[in-house]
Amino acid sequence: MNMNHIEKWLKSAWEFFRANTLNLVAMYAVYLLIAVVTQKLPLLPLIVMPGLFGSVVIITLRKMRGTEIDLKNMTLGYDYFLPLVFSSVLVGVMVLAGFIFLIIPGLFIAALYVFTVPLIVDQEMDFWPAMEASRKKVMESPIEYLVFSTMLIALIFLGALLFGVGLLVTMPIAVSALIFAYVEVFKSDEASPHTTLSQ
Repeated sequence: MNMNHIEKWLKSAWEFFRANTLNLVAMYAVYLLIAVVTQKLPLLPLIVMPGLFGSVVIITLRKMRGTEIDLKNMTLGYDYFLPLVFSSVLVGVMVLAGFIFLIIPGLFIAALYVFTVPLIVDQEMDFWPAMEASRKKVMESPIEYLVFSTMLIALIFLGALLFGVGLLVTMPIAVSALIFAYVEVFKSDEASPHTTLSQ
Protein backbone atom coordinates (compact mmCIF):
# COMPACT_ATOMS: atom_id res chain seq x y z
CA MET A 1 0.00 0.00 0.00
CA ASN A 2 1.35 3.42 -0.95
CA MET A 3 0.30 5.92 1.69
CA ASN A 4 2.23 8.63 -0.16
CA HIS A 5 -0.54 8.84 -2.75
CA ILE A 6 -3.21 9.26 -0.11
CA GLU A 7 -1.19 11.89 1.73
CA LYS A 8 -0.62 13.79 -1.51
CA TRP A 9 -4.30 13.76 -2.49
CA LEU A 10 -5.42 14.93 0.95
CA LYS A 11 -2.75 17.62 1.09
CA SER A 12 -3.71 18.85 -2.39
CA ALA A 13 -7.36 18.96 -1.32
CA TRP A 14 -6.53 20.98 1.79
CA GLU A 15 -4.51 23.48 -0.23
CA PHE A 16 -7.31 23.67 -2.80
CA PHE A 17 -9.81 24.38 -0.04
CA ARG A 18 -7.60 27.05 1.52
CA ALA A 19 -7.20 28.80 -1.83
CA ASN A 20 -10.95 28.71 -2.63
CA THR A 21 -12.58 28.70 0.79
CA LEU A 22 -15.40 31.18 0.24
CA ASN A 23 -16.49 29.81 -3.13
CA LEU A 24 -16.34 26.20 -1.96
CA VAL A 25 -18.23 26.93 1.26
CA ALA A 26 -20.91 28.76 -0.76
CA MET A 27 -21.24 25.87 -3.21
CA TYR A 28 -21.51 23.24 -0.50
CA ALA A 29 -23.92 25.39 1.50
CA VAL A 30 -26.25 25.34 -1.51
CA TYR A 31 -25.69 21.59 -1.95
CA LEU A 32 -26.41 20.79 1.71
CA LEU A 33 -29.42 23.10 1.87
CA ILE A 34 -30.98 21.35 -1.12
CA ALA A 35 -30.11 17.99 0.43
CA VAL A 36 -31.97 18.93 3.63
CA VAL A 37 -35.01 20.29 1.77
CA THR A 38 -35.36 17.28 -0.53
CA GLN A 39 -35.38 14.88 2.43
CA LYS A 40 -38.91 16.03 3.22
CA LEU A 41 -40.45 14.31 0.19
CA PRO A 42 -40.18 10.62 -0.76
CA LEU A 43 -37.98 9.82 -3.77
CA LEU A 44 -37.08 13.49 -4.28
CA PRO A 45 -33.47 12.99 -3.08
CA LEU A 46 -33.04 10.22 -5.64
CA ILE A 47 -34.19 12.56 -8.39
CA VAL A 48 -32.34 15.69 -7.28
CA MET A 49 -29.14 14.74 -5.48
CA PRO A 50 -27.23 12.59 -8.02
CA GLY A 51 -27.33 15.35 -10.64
CA LEU A 52 -26.49 17.98 -8.05
CA PHE A 53 -23.46 16.02 -6.88
CA GLY A 54 -22.44 15.58 -10.51
CA SER A 55 -22.59 19.37 -10.83
CA VAL A 56 -20.33 19.77 -7.80
CA VAL A 57 -17.81 17.39 -9.38
CA ILE A 58 -17.95 19.27 -12.70
CA ILE A 59 -17.45 22.66 -11.03
CA THR A 60 -14.53 21.30 -8.99
CA LEU A 61 -12.88 19.80 -12.06
CA ARG A 62 -13.33 23.06 -13.95
CA LYS A 63 -11.72 25.01 -11.11
CA MET A 64 -8.77 22.61 -11.03
CA ARG A 65 -8.39 23.21 -14.77
CA GLY A 66 -8.44 26.99 -14.44
CA THR A 67 -12.08 28.08 -14.62
CA GLU A 68 -13.61 30.09 -11.79
CA ILE A 69 -16.30 28.56 -9.59
CA ASP A 70 -19.73 29.72 -10.74
CA LEU A 71 -22.84 28.61 -8.86
CA LYS A 72 -24.86 29.06 -12.07
CA ASN A 73 -23.24 25.78 -13.15
CA MET A 74 -25.00 23.84 -10.38
CA THR A 75 -27.30 22.38 -13.03
CA LEU A 76 -24.63 20.97 -15.38
CA GLY A 77 -24.70 17.55 -13.76
CA TYR A 78 -28.29 17.02 -14.85
CA ASP A 79 -27.08 16.54 -18.40
CA TYR A 80 -25.96 13.14 -17.08
CA PHE A 81 -29.16 12.57 -15.13
CA LEU A 82 -29.90 8.93 -15.97
CA PRO A 83 -26.35 7.56 -15.62
CA LEU A 84 -25.94 9.38 -12.31
CA VAL A 85 -29.28 8.15 -10.96
CA PHE A 86 -28.74 4.55 -12.08
CA SER A 87 -25.21 4.44 -10.67
CA SER A 88 -26.41 6.03 -7.43
CA VAL A 89 -29.10 3.39 -7.01
CA LEU A 90 -26.88 0.43 -7.88
CA VAL A 91 -23.92 1.51 -5.76
CA GLY A 92 -26.22 2.48 -2.91
CA VAL A 93 -27.94 -0.90 -2.88
CA MET A 94 -24.64 -2.79 -3.02
CA VAL A 95 -23.07 -0.69 -0.26
CA LEU A 96 -26.16 -1.15 1.91
CA ALA A 97 -26.06 -4.90 1.34
CA GLY A 98 -22.38 -4.89 2.30
CA PHE A 99 -23.09 -3.03 5.53
CA ILE A 100 -25.92 -5.42 6.41
CA PHE A 101 -23.45 -8.30 6.50
CA LEU A 102 -20.50 -6.43 8.02
CA ILE A 103 -18.98 -2.94 7.94
CA ILE A 104 -15.85 -3.91 5.99
CA PRO A 105 -17.70 -5.30 2.93
CA GLY A 106 -19.76 -2.10 2.78
CA LEU A 107 -16.66 0.07 2.92
CA PHE A 108 -14.94 -2.05 0.29
CA ILE A 109 -17.89 -1.81 -2.11
CA ALA A 110 -17.93 1.97 -1.61
CA ALA A 111 -14.22 2.04 -2.44
CA LEU A 112 -14.72 -0.03 -5.60
CA TYR A 113 -17.03 2.56 -7.14
CA VAL A 114 -15.45 5.71 -5.74
CA PHE A 115 -14.56 7.09 -9.20
CA THR A 116 -17.92 6.41 -10.85
CA VAL A 117 -19.30 9.97 -10.80
CA PRO A 118 -16.14 11.68 -12.13
CA LEU A 119 -15.99 9.13 -14.93
CA ILE A 120 -19.61 9.81 -15.89
CA VAL A 121 -19.38 13.61 -15.95
CA ASP A 122 -15.78 13.97 -17.17
CA GLN A 123 -15.51 11.16 -19.69
CA GLU A 124 -19.23 10.90 -20.50
CA MET A 125 -19.42 7.19 -19.71
CA ASP A 126 -22.71 5.46 -19.14
CA PHE A 127 -23.31 4.22 -15.61
CA TRP A 128 -22.18 0.60 -16.05
CA PRO A 129 -18.94 1.29 -17.98
CA ALA A 130 -18.10 3.98 -15.40
CA MET A 131 -18.72 1.58 -12.53
CA GLU A 132 -16.63 -1.10 -14.21
CA ALA A 133 -13.77 1.32 -14.98
CA SER A 134 -13.74 2.43 -11.35
CA ARG A 135 -13.84 -1.15 -10.07
CA LYS A 136 -11.00 -2.31 -12.31
CA LYS A 137 -8.80 0.63 -11.34
CA VAL A 138 -9.44 0.17 -7.63
CA MET A 139 -8.68 -3.56 -7.85
CA GLU A 140 -5.17 -2.69 -9.01
CA SER A 141 -4.45 -1.55 -5.44
CA PRO A 142 -7.52 -2.47 -3.36
CA ILE A 143 -6.09 -1.90 0.12
CA GLU A 144 -4.85 1.58 -0.78
CA TYR A 145 -8.23 2.63 -2.16
CA LEU A 146 -10.08 1.03 0.74
CA VAL A 147 -8.02 3.10 3.18
CA PHE A 148 -8.45 6.24 1.04
CA SER A 149 -12.22 5.82 0.64
CA THR A 150 -12.66 5.04 4.34
CA MET A 151 -10.70 8.17 5.26
CA LEU A 152 -12.97 10.28 3.05
CA ILE A 153 -16.09 8.77 4.62
CA ALA A 154 -14.66 9.33 8.10
CA LEU A 155 -13.83 12.93 7.23
CA ILE A 156 -17.40 13.61 6.09
CA PHE A 157 -18.79 11.82 9.15
CA LEU A 158 -16.61 13.97 11.40
CA GLY A 159 -18.03 17.10 9.76
CA ALA A 160 -21.55 15.83 10.33
CA LEU A 161 -20.82 15.33 14.03
CA LEU A 162 -19.88 19.00 14.36
CA PHE A 163 -23.54 20.06 14.26
CA GLY A 164 -23.50 19.61 10.48
CA VAL A 165 -21.65 22.91 10.02
CA GLY A 166 -18.37 21.02 9.83
CA LEU A 167 -19.57 19.55 6.54
CA LEU A 168 -18.89 22.93 4.92
CA VAL A 169 -15.22 22.18 5.53
CA THR A 170 -14.86 18.42 5.53
CA MET A 171 -17.06 17.67 2.52
CA PRO A 172 -15.23 20.02 0.10
CA ILE A 173 -11.91 18.58 1.25
CA ALA A 174 -13.10 14.98 0.89
CA VAL A 175 -14.63 15.50 -2.56
CA SER A 176 -11.62 17.51 -3.76
CA ALA A 177 -9.28 14.74 -2.58
CA LEU A 178 -11.37 12.24 -4.55
CA ILE A 179 -11.13 14.38 -7.67
CA PHE A 180 -7.39 14.94 -7.30
CA ALA A 181 -7.04 11.15 -7.06
CA TYR A 182 -9.26 10.66 -10.11
CA VAL A 183 -7.28 13.15 -12.23
CA GLU A 184 -3.99 11.48 -11.32
CA VAL A 185 -5.12 7.88 -11.52
CA PHE A 186 -6.98 8.01 -14.84
CA LYS A 187 -4.73 10.56 -16.58
CA SER A 188 -7.26 10.98 -19.37
CA ASP A 189 -7.26 13.78 -21.93
CA GLU A 190 -10.83 12.85 -22.92
CA ALA A 191 -12.86 15.33 -20.89
CA SER A 192 -16.45 16.33 -21.54
CA PRO A 193 -17.23 19.86 -22.74
CA HIS A 194 -18.58 20.66 -19.29
CA THR A 195 -15.22 20.11 -17.58
CA THR A 196 -12.89 21.77 -20.08
CA LEU A 197 -11.67 25.35 -20.05
CA SER A 198 -13.49 26.39 -23.19
CA GLN A 199 -16.91 26.31 -21.58
